[in-house]
Amino acid sequence: MRASFLAEDRADLKFPTKELARCMSAPTTVAWEQLRRLGRYLIQAPRVVQHFVRQRRPKVMTVHSDSDHAGCLRTRRSTSATVVMLGQHCLRVASTTQIPIALSSGESEFYAGVKGVASGLGSQTYAKDLGVELQLEVLSDSSAARAMMLRQGLGKAKHISTQFLWVQQIFADKRATLKKVDTKKNLSDVNTKYLDGKQLWELMHKIGYEKREGRSKS
Repeated sequence: MRASFLAEDRADLKFPTKELARCMSAPTTVAWEQLRRLGRYLIQAPRVVQHFVRQRRPKVMTVHSDSDHAGCLRTRRSTSATVVMLGQHCLRVASTTQIPIALSSGESEFYAGVKGVASGLGSQTYAKDLGVELQLEVLSDSSAARAMMLRQGLGKAKHISTQFLWVQQIFADKRATLKKVDTKKNLSDVNTKYLDGKQLWELMHKIGYEKREGRSKS
């Protein structure tokens, strides 16, 4: 939970702390090893800061969504990851375990997209409360998920609960746009699974995080 506290300000810790929290009630040998690995990582990267570059006020809020289909080898549940960007500024990063067990990668990406749209609508509303009107753009690297979100109804995926279909109306009403993004450019991949250091920090730099030495002067 100390790592979970740090994860509120560090995108690199969202996924590992989420996975560790799932094992808190019944720790396993694998979980203890994952905790030790996280400790070793924190020794190497004790201080990470989020850098906000000067930019003109954007008119579009961009939401990156992604999933890791059946990534949990124990339960076969997938992970939904979301990164909300305002220009070059990262506003929100989230990593959550999906409750339904997705039967395909397209289905798990669809659930991740629903989560991303919900996060985007919430952030859009916060901005509106501050007097800032923003368009909402959702990015997904899955063609199957995009097809499910843009059509009306379940199609052949009749096992999907209708509670997720509200997202189709969002796009039908043009309250948001949905675009395809290359997998390598999908920023939310930072929180779908365990990445090696090079991949992790390529994505971290893109969303405005950097390692720094020493302690904060404030």
